[in-house]
Parts: sequence; C-alpha cells; structure tokens
Amino acid sequence: MAHRGRDEPTFSEWEIERAGVQDCHPYYEVAYVLEGELFVESGGRTVRLQPGEAVRVRPGHVGRYWAPVYARIFGVDGPNPEALPSSDFDYWEIDSR
Repeated sequence: MAHRGRDEPTFSEWEIERAGVQDCHPYYEVAYVLEGELFVESGGRTVRLQPGEAVRVRPGHVGRYWAPVYARIFGVDGPNPEALPSSDFDYWEIDSR
C-alpha cells in the first residue's frame, strides 16, 4: 500500500532540553521559538533564536537544532504531496557541566 502524502502544512509543538536533533526533509520546515533559546544550523549558517524569532530550513537541506538549556518550539512542516521520505536523523545530548 502506497503512503498518501499531505497537501497542507502540518503544525507541531515540541521541546528540547540540553540536547540536539538533526533531520532533512523534502519540504520547508519552520521553527518558531516560544520559550528558551534555540540554535539552528543549515546550509553552513548558524542562527541563535529567542522567543518570538523563527527560522526556515529549505527542502533537501539538513537542519541541526539544539538547546544548551531548554527551548519550546512551534513547528510548521510544508506540504509533502508525494509522501517523500525524510532522512539524516540524529539526536545527541549536551553535557550540562
């Protein structure tokens, strides 16, 4: 059975604490910081985001997200009508010493 894609964006809220995640999606991904501080690296650029700030990661680009202390994020994933797979998943913890 083939997976059905989605024609509309999806929305999520997630938290990260003294850790980082990485992924690569075939659609635009937006991260809007609700609380805390978030660092995002993609395409050779790193940005530091605080509450009220957002970043957009382009399709096909690896996005690395990390919070040295804590961040709560509102995420928007773009449409994916062909149900193309995501890749390059990784997770790591940040030593709090």
